Amino acid sequence: MKAVLEFNYPEDEDKLRHALNGTGYYNALLEIENLLKESTSKSPKLKEICGVINKAKEGLICGT
Repeated sequence: MKAVLEFNYPEDEDKLRHALNGTGYYNALLEIENLLKESTSKSPKLKEICGVINKAKEGLICGT
């Protein structure tokens, strides 16, 4: 499978940067999630944050 991304530079510079750094962003989400799981806090906000991370990961994987 091949995919070609085209950007109008410099107008789409931010989009290009995000495309190039996607793997790093995903890895950062995984690292944040792991740190939160290690937390001893059981606060509702912690569960909410984990929910947001999961939605972001699903969007990155499924392209939604």
